[in-house]
Amino acid sequence: MRRFGALTRTGKVDLAVISGLWEHEGAVFEDEIVAFIMYTPPGQNTRQFLTRYKRVLEERFEQLEVLIIITEVEIVH
Repeated sequence: MRRFGALTRTGKVDLAVISGLWEHEGAVFEDEIVAFIMYTPPGQNTRQFLTRYKRVLEERFEQLEVLIIITEVEIVH
């Protein structure tokens, strides 16, 4: 929020839990998924910031992988 000025959170809010399954080294895991969505203007070094922050999040939450997706969107005004 501080870096980009806005933040949207989905999942794990009251009854709206998003869950998923994944496999690693022959074991199947189930996760409750929380997604954060940020819309940022171009040119804020977002990709570099998120590449570094991904490692911080994986360590903090003891995750093998944190999925971060970057996609361009067009906002209709």
